Amino acid sequence: MAGHAIGPKATTGRPSTASNAPVVALNLYTAPVGSNGLPLANALGNGNAPRNSERGAPFWQTDFSLLKRFYVGQRQLHLRADVINLFNQDRYDNPVNLMNSPSFGQNTNDFGRRSVLLSAKVVF
Repeated sequence: MAGHAIGPKATTGRPSTASNAPVVALNLYTAPVGSNGLPLANALGNGNAPRNSERGAPFWQTDFSLLKRFYVGQRQLHLRADVINLFNQDRYDNPVNLMNSPSFGQNTNDFGRRSVLLSAKVVF
């Protein structure tokens, strides 16, 4: 299946690749043009670009959890510490892709923050 149908004239939304440009190396795309040299209206979709050929910034993080159980008679006390993004690695969002934006091509969002969660639980 090339795409999900959403109506009578549904398309995949894929652009066409430039005929002489390797997609993996340069990621160049073209839009079909009419006889006047301008892009055709509603011409995107059903192109020959591979599915999911564009990717965002790589993402990885290290999470850490530590649990200590204390026994008090018939009851237990659990103390737990969870650390999300232990090494505080940056995690960037996709760059701004609006060509008329002054921050075009820049990563303006950084979601890489370390978080610590401390918790206690009594089991009886």
